[in-house]
Amino acid sequence: MRITRALMPLALAGVVLAGCGGDGNRPTATKPPAPTDNGVSALAPNEIVQKATAALEGAKSYQIKGDIDPDGQQMYLHFKISGKDLIGVIASQGTKVEMLSVAGQNFVRPDEAFWKAYAGDAGATMAKLMGSKWAKLSATNKAFRNLFESTDPSELLKPKGRLSKGTTKQVPGGTAVGVVDSGADGGTLWVATTGEPYPLFLEGPEGKGHITFSSFGTSFPDIALPGEWEVIDLDKLKSGN
Repeated sequence: MRITRALMPLALAGVVLAGCGGDGNRPTATKPPAPTDNGVSALAPNEIVQKATAALEGAKSYQIKGDIDPDGQQMYLHFKISGKDLIGVIASQGTKVEMLSVAGQNFVRPDEAFWKAYAGDAGATMAKLMGSKWAKLSATNKAFRNLFESTDPSELLKPKGRLSKGTTKQVPGGTAVGVVDSGADGGTLWVATTGEPYPLFLEGPEGKGHITFSSFGTSFPDIALPGEWEVIDLDKLKSGN
């Protein structure tokens, strides 16, 4: 949308200049070349997923955004990912948790509703203590580790059951071929059929939830270590140091 708006003044200027000359001076309109088919739609389902995984890894950075419905609990997520680093947010049941991972260090910043919902009687105290600071997690912390690891391409696109090839259609991001996963937590992965075979759209089983992939190869300057004054180390907090 921003690119289109930026080009509008140039397009209008072209119309004005064209009107100043005779018909014989107008340039012949040419159609832009059609995108080239990348061949993935002719591959077997498992090969399509392999191509999509490799493309996502090759992009090195990307963005995922959408709603999922694990176990009947609707959850909103939005992550910017660069290699092993990421920044993002997960919201569910009226609670929200921001997540940050940089150079192997993991941080979370739950909101007050989260602390009160999941920290029991100590929730209100934790919410007041943490305020807007990030909580630094130890390397052995298991509570959030699976969430941080789930954004890795090999995990994100890992099949849950038997795969079959679906149709080719237009989805958010472009034309894509579908790969249907018959697993209980499967769904349909839509992979671009032109350009790089990026995963563009992931639909949950029976239409429950979706995730869009975008911003391939983009730099995300907000993925950065927070200052020491912005962090509380939970291990040191527990030990009283």
